[in-house]
Amino acid sequence: MRLNLFQYNLPHLSQEALLIFLVEPLIKKHSESKLRDQIPLFLDFLILEMQSGRSFRGAFASVVEAQKGWIRFQLREILEMLLNKDRTSELDSNILKEFYHELFEIDRTQVSPLEQVRHYRAQVRSQTFFRQKSRLLTQQVRLQTYLLSAMYIAILLFDLFKYGFYQNQKLFTASIILFLSGSVWILKKGRDVK
Repeated sequence: MRLNLFQYNLPHLSQEALLIFLVEPLIKKHSESKLRDQIPLFLDFLILEMQSGRSFRGAFASVVEAQKGWIRFQLREILEMLLNKDRTSELDSNILKEFYHELFEIDRTQVSPLEQVRHYRAQVRSQTFFRQKSRLLTQQVRLQTYLLSAMYIAILLFDLFKYGFYQNQKLFTASIILFLSGSVWILKKGRDVK
């Protein structure tokens, strides 16, 4: 039986608002992930523009105009904040806030901005590398847990059919409790690695 959220007539909340409320976190997470992947590439283009002799702000404006879609809009907002020396960022994304803060510091100091951008790019790349390693490790832990769970369930079903539950009730109960607590512990440790 499928749950249809729109079959109920909700008086205080329209169906469209409910759909937006449910889908918005997924869209935001996808957008932030896309933005996080684009920042190193953006910094590479920024470095190339600065190496060609342009100032930090000129190169930043040029690279922003070369971007497309949502990312271009977000980067234009950061550019306007840099030009207005706006310290109070109204950005809703933590990634954009961190990006703005770093660029604001580079723009404010004006001491070898090219080297500062290179340093920031190296920092972003190392964070991306560790994030990818962490994601891979978490996926491996989950996969191992799922495989071991399937093996445990197969062996448990075999033992239940062969020996019966009532003759070995305490043994099966203890086994299930230990298995569930171990699985929860492994998944929790995998999440802590992030």
